[in-house]
Amino acid sequence: MQNVKTNLEQLLKERDKTMYALAKEENISYSTIHKIVKKDLQSIDLGILQKICRNLKCTPNDLLEIEK
Repeated sequence: MQNVKTNLEQLLKERDKTMYALAKEENISYSTIHKIVKKDLQSIDLGILQKICRNLKCTPNDLLEIEK
């Protein structure tokens, strides 16, 4: 089975942004952002995915990756 990996931590570093700032700017709970970064999330709401991508000016392809 293939796993989905998130690149959120890397994208935040590249944009000099913290998890807290992203959560506050997009009205997403910090715990949700933390779970995405720590790969402790089994699913992600498409609305949250859209907010993250809009804020970081990226696409879902930049944020998510399928591990082989």
